[in-house]
Amino acid sequence: MSSHAQLQRALAALELRRYDDAVREAGLAIAYDPENADGYATLARALHGLKRYAEALSANSSALQKSPDSVFLHVSRSDILRALDEPRQALESAQHARELDPDDPSAHAAIGLSAKALAEHDVAIASLQQGLRLAPLDANLHRWLGDTYLATGENVLAERAYRESLAQAPNCALAVNNLGCALSGQGKTHQAALAFKTALQLDPTLQVAKENTHSSVGRLMGKAGLFGAGGLVFVGKVAGAKGLWVMLVAARLFTHPGGIAVALGMLALVVAGLYGWRFYKQKTLARVDPQLVALFRQLEVDKKAGRF
Repeated sequence: MSSHAQLQRALAALELRRYDDAVREAGLAIAYDPENADGYATLARALHGLKRYAEALSANSSALQKSPDSVFLHVSRSDILRALDEPRQALESAQHARELDPDDPSAHAAIGLSAKALAEHDVAIASLQQGLRLAPLDANLHRWLGDTYLATGENVLAERAYRESLAQAPNCALAVNNLGCALSGQGKTHQAALAFKTALQLDPTLQVAKENTHSSVGRLMGKAGLFGAGGLVFVGKVAGAKGLWVMLVAARLFTHPGGIAVALGMLALVVAGLYGWRFYKQKTLARVDPQLVALFRQLEVDKKAGRF
């Protein structure tokens, strides 16, 4: 079998995410033709897929020795370096790729992703937007732009970018999940919960979608309770002058004859009101979207069992 045939087998394995097979086939291709950069490049991709990043970087370096002006290889090197938590070096590799070909969208994408990892968000946004000018239908570029907007708290722009991404790749669970984050950031909790549910349906193994679905539906159902997230908000709200007044009244009640009974009665009414409101929210959601509630119940079981 020729080196070309082995490479084709390796690439086919990569498409199927059968990375071990791809490593083996790429290794055979290199053995047939040690001077062919494509063999090392394919090996690097397969090792990257296996998260064997140091080995992937070594294979990529071997490929670059044989093809130093390859934009693809410099972009791949940037991707590997980010995985190794070396964003500054990753940015340098991406910038070199752009110098080799300013019209290659992947080079601008690599700059954007590396700059985002460095929290240089203005550079990241500008680079990703330039990539989109060159490849306006690239779903990944739209998603990565959305991720950058999300990191800066620009949730409306993030939502727009994710919707553009999903227009090109509607079954991308990551984009749907991140759309949910952008919606949640705008206070659209129910829409966010539906997005997280859809992401989980698209990819039942996506852990972040499980966590986000559980959290967002829990908020819709009032599951935070008195001492959960709602409790934290309450403490924040009574920290000022009004809070001091409330605490003084409470202290007076607990020191006044018969005041303890009054105070406990007031506390009981507050707790009953909170639980009543939570019960009402749960019943309402169960009527409006029983599937969402059923999913939450299952996620509750999974969470308690430590499955996410």
